[in-house]
Amino acid sequence: MKVGDILQDKGFESFVVSPEDSLEWTVKAMRRHRVGSMMVLDRTGTLVGILTERDVIGAVVTHGRIGLRLPAEDIMTRHVITCTPDQSVETVHALMERHGVRHLPVMDGDRVIGLVSVRDTLRTLMARTSTEATVLLDRARCRPAPPPQALAA
Repeated sequence: MKVGDILQDKGFESFVVSPEDSLEWTVKAMRRHRVGSMMVLDRTGTLVGILTERDVIGAVVTHGRIGLRLPAEDIMTRHVITCTPDQSVETVHALMERHGVRHLPVMDGDRVIGLVSVRDTLRTLMARTSTEATVLLDRARCRPAPPPQALAA
C-alpha cells in the first residue's frame, strides 16, 4: 500500500498556519482541529516548516507564557522530513521511526498535498497484518491432517 492510498482513504485535508501566526493562535487551531501538528506555509504555499506539540512544549518551557506570543517561524521545525504519495507505507513508517517524528507532509513535487501520521501508518500496517494472519489461518484449516504413521515417526 502507498501513502497516496492513505490520503485517498482519510482525505487530503490538512491544516496549515503562516510563519507570522502566533504560537497561541496556532495552539488554539491545533486544539480546534484535534491535530498534533500544523504545517507552516509561506504566502506562496511553499512548505517552510512544521509546528508540532513537541515544538509547543519546548517554546513554553524555554520562554514561559511569553512564548505564546512568538510567531510560528520562531518555534517551528525548519528541516522538515517529507514523503511522496508513491512511497510505500512501510518505507514511510521506517522514515518516521528513524527520524523520531510522528507527522510527515506529503509532497507532490513542491506542492503539499496532505499529511500522514504514525497513527495512519500503524493502522494500515496492522490491518494488512491482520488480513495476512487470517489468510494463513484459513490455509492452515484447509490442509488435511497428516496421516497417523507420519505423526509416529
